Amino acid sequence: MPRFVFIFLFVGLGEETGWRGFALPELQKRYSPFAASLVVGVFWAAWHIPLMGVEFKADVIAQFLLSVLAGSVVMAWLFNRTNNGLLPLPLMHATVNTIGAGYVFPMFVGPAHTRLWWIDSLLWVIVAVALVLTSPKMTQEPGVQ
Repeated sequence: MPRFVFIFLFVGLGEETGWRGFALPELQKRYSPFAASLVVGVFWAAWHIPLMGVEFKADVIAQFLLSVLAGSVVMAWLFNRTNNGLLPLPLMHATVNTIGAGYVFPMFVGPAHTRLWWIDSLLWVIVAVALVLTSPKMTQEPGVQ
């Protein structure tokens, strides 16, 4: 629980207030939620560059970046689905980081760790694709009713 609270307060609230609380709504004024989420995803991935080689070793960087892009689509869907509700986002961010980085990923090493990262990133992609395909508003351009 202390890890969750820390991540919620210092990672989830901080990142999600900026990425989905500010940047996403501004981008959605000009782009579809899907396109806006990908733009946010690129910047969100770049935000994590200082962790590359430290927290994310070379063998999982591609998978991490893929999961961030797909996760950005999922988070945009959640943001829009909750009528721009900000609280669910840091809760989800903290839950994912606490369970994944805090408990699941450390249980694996070597090739098994790399495979787990591929599985994780592909699951994020599957969820993101499913949300885009089942939510017509995700690809709807601004001003279209």
